[in-house]
Amino acid sequence: MSAVTATLPRIWPSPGGKPLPSTGMAEVFRAFARDLAAGRRSWDADTARFIAGQFDEPAVEWDTSRATGRDDPLRDALDRGGPFPDGSLYVAADDVAAALPGQWHAVEAQVGWGSWAVLRRV
Repeated sequence: MSAVTATLPRIWPSPGGKPLPSTGMAEVFRAFARDLAAGRRSWDADTARFIAGQFDEPAVEWDTSRATGRDDPLRDALDRGGPFPDGSLYVAADDVAAALPGQWHAVEAQVGWGSWAVLRRV
């Protein structure tokens, strides 16, 4: 399968003050994610609680203090990326997994007006 990608120039500047985790915390999360994806670490209840806590703590004020400007990429895509089909554009996680090289395990859920998916190479 081949694809043609049109790369458009940036028109929305990056907002200042992008929230970044400390270098140490970022490296811990990257190492954790690599180990989990490679099967060197298991996902258990204690790990799930720990990770959830890391995200729940800043969640209360995230929209106003850290995630400013996050709608700009979507607004740009809608303004310049069309034409889009009427209604939602949905690609099933199974279809995404089938298009990737190798074997993948996919989990997806509908949430609010949209959906999310997590794919893990097996």
